[in-house]
Amino acid sequence: MLRALPGILVLLFALPSISSAQQRYRVLVQSGVTLPTAPVEFSELWKTGFGGGLGVELGLNDLVSMWGLAEYNRLGFDEQKGNGQFYTPGPPVRVEGGDVSIMGFMVGARLRAPQGVVRPYLDGGFGFQSYQADDVTVHYINFPSGQPGSYTIENERETKPAVSLGIGAQIPVGTSSVGLFADGHWIITFTEGSSSQHVPIRFGLMFP
Repeated sequence: MLRALPGILVLLFALPSISSAQQRYRVLVQSGVTLPTAPVEFSELWKTGFGGGLGVELGLNDLVSMWGLAEYNRLGFDEQKGNGQFYTPGPPVRVEGGDVSIMGFMVGARLRAPQGVVRPYLDGGFGFQSYQADDVTVHYINFPSGQPGSYTIENERETKPAVSLGIGAQIPVGTSSVGLFADGHWIITFTEGSSSQHVPIRFGLMFP
């Protein structure tokens, strides 16, 4: 399914290209924080992370546009909270690793408010998100010998379909065609067992 994404993006941007002089491409550059929200273990044992992305937006008219975005997020594992969450044959000492990287590729549509200084917008999209957790090493003290021990949990990458819903606002910079924007997206990835969810909050620039 991943092999089909380039074709989907080409189709998304090529179909509208036969009409309307109002169409305009813009490059999107953004960065900000990423909140882990679900499942409960993800929201409690991983810290707020950071991320950024690069995308393209195609304006179909003054109110509606279509977009494609590639993004990377990195969230740190809370080793203090994670200590004691894994099986050990003796008293746990510490946990190392476990940070999560999320790479995503999404396409979607955006609806803006009518022309104004600040233009709120709503959007939605679909695509893929790829989760990769670093290997986790669990350290403990063997009982009753008192000797240190450890074991490592190896994690594999999981790439699954995802959907997103977002809200934001666009602000022009002076009289130029460059714009500032701020938005947040709720991204639901259909991982095995239960969905994984995160919320990127972004600030960025859009320019021709």
